[in-house]
Amino acid sequence: MIEERAAMLADADPAKLLGVAPGSPVLLTRTRYLGSEGQVNAYSEHFAPSGTWRTLSYAITGSR
Repeated sequence: MIEERAAMLADADPAKLLGVAPGSPVLLTRTRYLGSEGQVNAYSEHFAPSGTWRTLSYAITGSR
């Protein structure tokens, strides 16, 4: 899994979905879920408005 995060100002679409004004600060997280050979199996984008918390828990299994 590879995550990228960026603080930015919400444009119209995310602002509408989050119920905030366009130009409000948000955190964008883009996640790519990789298969055993490095191929992308899934992709997601998550916007979080300023002042909210998101808790993530990871379990790492297997060996190299």
